[in-house]
Amino acid sequence: MRPIRFRRLAAISVAAALVVGLGAQTGAVAAVRRQTNTASDVGVTPTQITLGNIVTLTGPIPGLFKGSAAGTDAYFQYINSKGGVNKRKLVMKGGDDALNCNQNQTQTQDMIGSVFAFVGSFAVFDNCGAKVFAQNPTVADIHYLLSDDANKEVNGFSPQPAPPGFRTGPYQYYKQKYPNAVTKVGSLWATTSPTTWTNQKAAEESLGFKILYERGTAPTETDWTADIIRMKNLGVEFWDLRNQNASFIAKMLSEAQQQNFHPQVIITNSEYDANFFKLIADPTARGGRQDDARGRAVPQVDEEVASRCRCGSVRDVQLGVRRAVRRRAEGGRPEPDSSGPAHRAEEHP
Repeated sequence: MRPIRFRRLAAISVAAALVVGLGAQTGAVAAVRRQTNTASDVGVTPTQITLGNIVTLTGPIPGLFKGSAAGTDAYFQYINSKGGVNKRKLVMKGGDDALNCNQNQTQTQDMIGSVFAFVGSFAVFDNCGAKVFAQNPTVADIHYLLSDDANKEVNGFSPQPAPPGFRTGPYQYYKQKYPNAVTKVGSLWATTSPTTWTNQKAAEESLGFKILYERGTAPTETDWTADIIRMKNLGVEFWDLRNQNASFIAKMLSEAQQQNFHPQVIITNSEYDANFFKLIADPTARGGRQDDARGRAVPQVDEEVASRCRCGSVRDVQLGVRRAVRRRAEGGRPEPDSSGPAHRAEEHP
């Protein structure tokens, strides 16, 4: 039988090591040292601790969250290079949910009997895996909890805990800056993130936003022209593309350009993908905005910014804007940059 108190303490310590770095490793080691160096639990041997990790690697959007698995494994390797945890190596056992709810649940169920805990998973269908964790409350689940069901796990630990609902900071900004646009909202949201859209819609409506059109889009869709025509006919001026991937956003904007659909505001939270700037063509990206997790609206880059700044490439602009965004998220204004990107992005939000 797994002692829940020890499992939670050790699992939280491992999570802390993943989040804040080597300094937190001391706590992890201290937590484990109270146990003898034997095969004391499921997934634990005298030489290693096996931890589960489930992400989206294949399916409709191949490689969607491969970075989460790679990052988790890389950090395990780093900890191992420093001697591991109580002389045990951390070993990641990976799983792929293929962007499928049933597969996420199956992978979790199949793995739960052979790992000490789950660390660093990232999947939009974590609500499906949550059913398994609800039945196994002694197995810690350490990842960025996305769904409401995952956030209800008594054994769930998020490196960035999120309160119920959705942040309203960006919407307050949009309402002040675009008072007419927010009364004519259209949304094409990803069906892979229903909880996010439900909470976001409630946040928008609480501030007086009026939703004129909304539809959940599946990851297998390839054409959204009909939606764009409907939104154009309805007079949508605030277009929300919640949690769409970069290639979908690029194609949606291209189709909007073809239909001469130019809403005043286009927002999403997915342009952090570096490929977005390779996929999108000027001028369809112009006017796009992105909000960050700390509740502030931040500027997005387009080709106009690239052409007007003193820089060598769009990549240089991206780096400059990331710097600007980071400083703004920390509460300060972006520093003027002699190369231009951060300064120009601030001038042309």
